[in-house]
Amino acid sequence: MNTTAKKTKSFPFYLLFAILLIGNFAFAQNAHQDSLIVKLNAATTQKQKGFFALMLAQSYMGENQSTALSYASKTLLYAQQAHADSLVGDALNTTGSIYYMNGDFDNARSFYLKATLAYQKAQSMKGRATSINNVGLTYINQGRYSEGLKYQFESLAIYDSIGNEKGIARSYNAIAVVYNELGKITKDSSNFSTALIFLKKCLLLSKKSNDELGYNNILLNLGNAFRSLNMFDSSQYYSTLALEMGRKRGDDVVISNALGNIADNYLSEKKYELAIENGEKALAIKTKIDDQLGMASVYIILSDAYKKTDRNKIAFEYIKLAYTLAVKAGAINEQAIAARELAKQQAEVGAYYEAFQMLDSYANLRDSITQKESKEIVQELKRFSDDDQKKQIELLTQKSQIAELKSNRQSLFLAFSVVGVILLLIGVILFYSRYKVKQRANKDLQIAYSLIEEKNKSITDSIQYAKHLQEAILPSSETVDRLFPDHFILYRPKDIVAGDFYWVEEFEGLIFFAAADCTGHGVPGALVSVVCSRALQGAVFQFHLKDPGKILDKATEIVLETFDRNKTNVNDGMDISLACWNPKTRELKWAGANNPLVYFIEDEMLILPADKQPIGRATNRKPFTTHHLKLDSATTLYLFTDGYADQFGGEKEKKFMHRQLLEVLQKIKTKHPSDQKNELVATFLNWKKELEQIDDVLVMGIKL
Repeated sequence: MNTTAKKTKSFPFYLLFAILLIGNFAFAQNAHQDSLIVKLNAATTQKQKGFFALMLAQSYMGENQSTALSYASKTLLYAQQAHADSLVGDALNTTGSIYYMNGDFDNARSFYLKATLAYQKAQSMKGRATSINNVGLTYINQGRYSEGLKYQFESLAIYDSIGNEKGIARSYNAIAVVYNELGKITKDSSNFSTALIFLKKCLLLSKKSNDELGYNNILLNLGNAFRSLNMFDSSQYYSTLALEMGRKRGDDVVISNALGNIADNYLSEKKYELAIENGEKALAIKTKIDDQLGMASVYIILSDAYKKTDRNKIAFEYIKLAYTLAVKAGAINEQAIAARELAKQQAEVGAYYEAFQMLDSYANLRDSITQKESKEIVQELKRFSDDDQKKQIELLTQKSQIAELKSNRQSLFLAFSVVGVILLLIGVILFYSRYKVKQRANKDLQIAYSLIEEKNKSITDSIQYAKHLQEAILPSSETVDRLFPDHFILYRPKDIVAGDFYWVEEFEGLIFFAAADCTGHGVPGALVSVVCSRALQGAVFQFHLKDPGKILDKATEIVLETFDRNKTNVNDGMDISLACWNPKTRELKWAGANNPLVYFIEDEMLILPADKQPIGRATNRKPFTTHHLKLDSATTLYLFTDGYADQFGGEKEKKFMHRQLLEVLQKIKTKHPSDQKNELVATFLNWKKELEQIDDVLVMGIKL
């Protein structure tokens, strides 16, 4: 009988259950890393070196991802030199799992697919099944369930053919997660019950095969399934059990996911302070291990809990971070949830234009999910119910059942007997669900429109105009990515529009880039930024200047001329850090107005001081100084405005200061650009907490 579950605010939590399915080797403990390095250095064959490098890659995973990737690359090199196809597969599979752990599912999937081919060449059925299973998990984590199911069924068939109960359990675990998510989409609780049947079966198989990690992950998914059924006591029981086992194993991934589940339970039960306590603990661990999609899920939970306790500023910051991380991972479900919540909060703070755009994004995301499920998931589930699959399931049931499971045998048989009828009903329900989702989205839009009419009949012409002007002067992400493949830009305006802006242009083989801070913020700052940006454009493209110091001198003339036309004695202008890069000769020229340039050559931090005068009106003005650098080795540059360092926060609510910013840059300089940006954002938010952002924030990091 189909019943509709009571509606709950349950967030889809990051799928942990196979994050460490990386081949045939177990993880080395951190205490053994020194020993493994000694063994690696002492190894006499390429294959032996590859084995120990692989063990090191796995041991560093979740602790130091860049080091883990480095050892995985060495493993691949040694394996290729030794013509060891199975080890090649292990290296590729491990690399995929490192990216998986960071929430970079597209890159992870690419390496898993390569691993599948290597295992096939090595005739390793177990390795091939593992990598195929992992491919399916990347799709499932992104909400692309039908594609994920195809790979899960393929891996299940291989695991079944070789009698690998551990692998069978993990494939069933993934299928159970899909059923759980399908239940949320269709509002049909029978899907949650089906998920529980699979999970209990998985639990038995994992216990029988001594798969402790798989057992822990199944406990977490049992907690999710029971929460979907509003059975919070059962959900808390399984989540707490997973937490205890994770602590016993010292597994930060399991611990953080268990804490996230517990926080989600407390949120559903309206115990908001307990939700925040456990959620912040989960977030701290996930930040430490750089589990970005996991961070997004926890940010969603915490944002809702903070919102319910009237801490709106931190709630708004957290939901924005959740949306950004979900978009980066390509996780449709988390994007949809974050988009809907972000739209509501944007409307509440008067950002109506952004709220409308976000609601439109939410409607499109939810519509794409329901379309996909109605057209493709049902087809894959039908495939799962074909005779061959039924025979495999029945054979596995006969082999693995014990007394505890025999009592469920008749109900399981009946469940598959009526699967055809259920699937037909699912098709109808999915189409109806799609209609209801659109209806809900339209209702949300109507609410947003009502708020707009109540609080402000229209967005003022000046803000709209300033916003368009602001967007027009910023370079496109495609341009910046093309010119600087390794970079990040942390840009957090205080208001809808900003006085800070970044500038990137290419002219006659040279690349100009800058971080600028114009007088003020909001609409006045944005208007000044337009004037200053056009001054830079004119100095380069109209006057053909290439020397940064001379460009700043000319920009000063243009700005003063612009502001003096009506003799109103305007004292606005900008501080700026401006560089000119010649990629062919690796020569860098730089000049600064009040803002310095910080750069690292290997581990050494170097700082070029700026001239103590702005672009604009100043007493005792001198020509700007151009500094020349020849960068023979890889160099990381940082350009920034004063908003980050001037932010008030900390225990004593004082300024962050440039000294602390330099310390952070020293710490993160070797990390991937996106990781550097995330750490800067996390540090900024942790410093300011609930205090208001006082100025626009801009930090650029570029590796040359």
